[in-house]
Amino acid sequence: MNEFDKECTELKGALDILGDRWSAVILWSINERPRRFGEIQKSVQGINSRTLTQRLQALEDEGLITRHEFKEYPPRTEYRITPKGVELEPVFTAMMAWAQKHVFKGKDLAE
Repeated sequence: MNEFDKECTELKGALDILGDRWSAVILWSINERPRRFGEIQKSVQGINSRTLTQRLQALEDEGLITRHEFKEYPPRTEYRITPKGVELEPVFTAMMAWAQKHVFKGKDLAE
């Protein structure tokens, strides 16, 4: 495998984890502070419960977030970003800057 093929394989691996419609947005939401399921669902507009559950499980399996269950009634679960997940913050910041420059081109996102 040459260097180009190796780099493409590595990029594909990263996109397999983060390239779906929701993962980056979920991680960005949790990056701010630990959140409960309902808080994540509210902050990630348009995602349904089933998809959110699947994406949270996949992100946990990849070691990007942790799930913490509190032993209380009613039960409470929080999702937290891991140090591995925090390393993605510069990537997401760069993506947002690129989107503001090339995708939205000064459009008011509140419209």
